[in-house]
Amino acid sequence: LPTRLNLEKKGVAVDNICILCGSSSESMLHVFGYYLFARAVYFSSHLNLGPRPPVHSSTCNWVSLCVSSIPASQLALFLTLIHSI
Repeated sequence: LPTRLNLEKKGVAVDNICILCGSSSESMLHVFGYYLFARAVYFSSHLNLGPRPPVHSSTCNWVSLCVSSIPASQLALFLTLIHSI
Protein backbone atom coordinates (compact mmCIF):
# COMPACT_ATOMS: atom_id res chain seq x y z
CA LEU A 1 0.00 0.00 0.00
CA PRO A 2 1.43 3.41 -0.90
CA THR A 3 1.07 4.92 2.55
CA ARG A 4 3.26 7.94 3.24
CA LEU A 5 5.47 5.90 5.58
CA ASN A 6 6.02 3.24 2.88
CA LEU A 7 6.81 5.92 0.29
CA GLU A 8 9.30 7.52 2.66
CA LYS A 9 10.99 4.13 3.21
CA LYS A 10 11.40 3.82 -0.58
CA GLY A 11 13.17 7.17 -0.79
CA VAL A 12 10.26 9.33 -1.91
CA ALA A 13 10.49 12.76 -0.30
CA VAL A 14 7.15 13.09 1.48
CA ASP A 15 6.01 14.19 4.91
CA ASN A 16 4.88 10.92 6.52
CA ILE A 17 2.18 12.53 8.68
CA CYS A 18 -1.37 11.46 7.80
CA ILE A 19 -2.95 14.23 5.73
CA LEU A 20 -6.45 13.31 6.91
CA CYS A 21 -5.95 13.59 10.67
CA GLY A 22 -2.48 15.18 10.99
CA SER A 23 -1.83 13.33 14.22
CA SER A 24 0.33 10.33 13.32
CA SER A 25 2.56 8.73 10.72
CA GLU A 26 0.49 7.36 7.86
CA SER A 27 1.30 3.65 8.21
CA MET A 28 -0.96 0.72 7.32
CA LEU A 29 -1.66 0.15 11.01
CA HIS A 30 -2.67 3.81 11.38
CA VAL A 31 -4.92 3.72 8.31
CA PHE A 32 -6.65 0.44 9.19
CA GLY A 33 -6.47 0.39 12.99
CA TYR A 34 -6.09 3.85 14.51
CA TYR A 35 -7.56 6.29 12.00
CA LEU A 36 -10.84 7.62 13.41
CA PHE A 37 -12.81 6.99 10.21
CA ALA A 38 -11.73 3.34 10.11
CA ARG A 39 -12.57 2.86 13.78
CA ALA A 40 -15.98 4.46 13.25
CA VAL A 41 -16.64 2.03 10.39
CA TYR A 42 -15.66 -0.97 12.53
CA PHE A 43 -17.62 0.16 15.58
CA SER A 44 -20.73 0.91 13.53
CA SER A 45 -20.60 -2.58 12.01
CA HIS A 46 -21.68 -5.78 13.75
CA LEU A 47 -18.07 -6.97 14.11
CA ASN A 48 -17.57 -5.93 17.73
CA LEU A 49 -13.81 -5.43 17.28
CA GLY A 50 -13.19 -3.69 20.57
CA PRO A 51 -10.42 -1.24 21.42
CA ARG A 52 -7.58 0.10 19.34
CA PRO A 53 -4.70 -2.17 18.38
CA PRO A 54 -1.75 -2.29 20.81
CA VAL A 55 0.73 0.54 20.30
CA HIS A 56 3.60 -1.72 19.20
CA SER A 57 1.50 -4.10 17.14
CA SER A 58 2.11 -4.73 13.47
CA THR A 59 -0.63 -4.56 10.85
CA CYS A 60 -0.35 -8.32 10.33
CA ASN A 61 -0.74 -9.02 14.06
CA TRP A 62 -3.72 -6.70 14.30
CA VAL A 63 -5.48 -8.32 11.32
CA SER A 64 -4.75 -11.79 12.76
CA LEU A 65 -6.21 -10.73 16.10
CA CYS A 66 -9.33 -9.35 14.42
CA VAL A 67 -9.80 -12.45 12.24
CA SER A 68 -9.46 -14.76 15.24
CA SER A 69 -11.92 -12.73 17.33
CA ILE A 70 -14.83 -12.56 14.88
CA PRO A 71 -17.13 -15.43 13.89
CA ALA A 72 -16.34 -17.11 10.57
CA SER A 73 -19.74 -15.98 9.29
CA GLN A 74 -18.59 -12.34 9.59
CA LEU A 75 -15.15 -12.74 8.05
CA ALA A 76 -16.40 -11.59 4.64
CA LEU A 77 -17.76 -8.39 6.25
CA PHE A 78 -14.40 -7.68 7.91
CA LEU A 79 -12.49 -8.19 4.67
CA THR A 80 -14.99 -6.02 2.78
CA LEU A 81 -14.57 -3.22 5.33
CA ILE A 82 -10.76 -3.42 5.16
CA HIS A 83 -10.93 -3.30 1.36
CA SER A 84 -13.34 -0.34 1.42
CA ILE A 85 -11.22 1.75 3.75
